[in-house]
Amino acid sequence: MTRVQHNFSGRQAGSILRDEIVAVVNYAAGAISGAQIPPQSGIGPPQNVGIKTVFRGKSPPPSAPGGPPAVRTGMLRDSFGIVLAKKTKKGPVIAVVGSDTKYARPLDQAKDPKRRRPFMQAGIDSAQPSIKQRIARMRPRLDRVFKQKVRAVV
Repeated sequence: MTRVQHNFSGRQAGSILRDEIVAVVNYAAGAISGAQIPPQSGIGPPQNVGIKTVFRGKSPPPSAPGGPPAVRTGMLRDSFGIVLAKKTKKGPVIAVVGSDTKYARPLDQAKDPKRRRPFMQAGIDSAQPSIKQRIARMRPRLDRVFKQKVRAVV
């Protein structure tokens, strides 16, 4: 029979896991807002992802209906920011991504197709591969931490 000897409690294990979850949620918020991330293969230039990266062209002329907004002053693009998640003992881990401009949501979700300039979903979609990659790296990182703390005693 194998016994397991460890020098940490279930509470400590939960704390380690929660730290990693907070880190992943904050990474996701940064990527969705707009970030420069290393290439997935580890080779090549960094990749820009997120909402801040979908704005195209200079205005005037205005962008075409159905496409992302053109940039005149950069105020909308630069208004996107994040509120980082904080580690708590229980409850959900939440980070917030958003804009403080009054016209971000109406521009993105206008009912009139001539006024609609969707951009948020494209930014979220561009960030998803890097977020999935970061989540996939969470398990090996946790395995390393726990293996350092636990050893089998025969």
